[in-house]
Amino acid sequence: MNKTIILTSTAAGLLCLGAQAAIVNNNLTGNKEYDGWDRLGSSAPGLTTTTLSTGSGFGSNEAGSGDAMLLRVSGGHYPASLGLYSFGSNSTLRVSDTVTSFSDIRTVAITIVSWSNGDEGLPSGSFSSLPTLGFNGGSQALAADWFGTTRVGSVDFGGPIQTYAFTFQWDLGSFGDPITSYDVSWGQIVHTGVLGIQLESADTYSLSNAVPEPSSALLAASAAILAFRRKRR
Repeated sequence: MNKTIILTSTAAGLLCLGAQAAIVNNNLTGNKEYDGWDRLGSSAPGLTTTTLSTGSGFGSNEAGSGDAMLLRVSGGHYPASLGLYSFGSNSTLRVSDTVTSFSDIRTVAITIVSWSNGDEGLPSGSFSSLPTLGFNGGSQALAADWFGTTRVGSVDFGGPIQTYAFTFQWDLGSFGDPITSYDVSWGQIVHTGVLGIQLESADTYSLSNAVPEPSSALLAASAAILAFRRKRR
């Protein structure tokens, strides 16, 4: 059974784009691999609409990262001054990675820093479809087992707009075969920005510190709004 938790908190200065710093401190245990995209705007070296949307995509660019890739599968998000942005359409984005430092992935956590198009602070304000995970080249499309959101600051986009770090985590311990590679795909809403992405995997499952406390009321509201938005579209 999937368990989902939402934590809302203020964390001024938690996100430091352009520096070697995690977006959130998940404190995963065991052997770990880390990838980060801390620059996703037009000033990021090597990042163009072409590198984002062709081949395997654009490699993680935070110092100390591994070799994970970010690909725009479809849609209109492109490297704008404030991150990946789209004027005209929703996008499908995907990150993928193959681990090399250990033999079996037991957990994956992804954090996506975004500002919303309505429904501030809720996943329905940033995502047209929530992240799902596949592994070993398969199409399992697993929903996350845990979820949390943390307010990390604001951007000036015709006025201040709050930005949030949305963290999703999967518990993969119930799968018998060794997991050595994975991908995470999600739908990003038009007129929302993606400022940064943090991707972690480990060979031991431990609950991310980004989601320590339950909030069933906020979860219910988020699910209802997302369902309503899908029906309207």
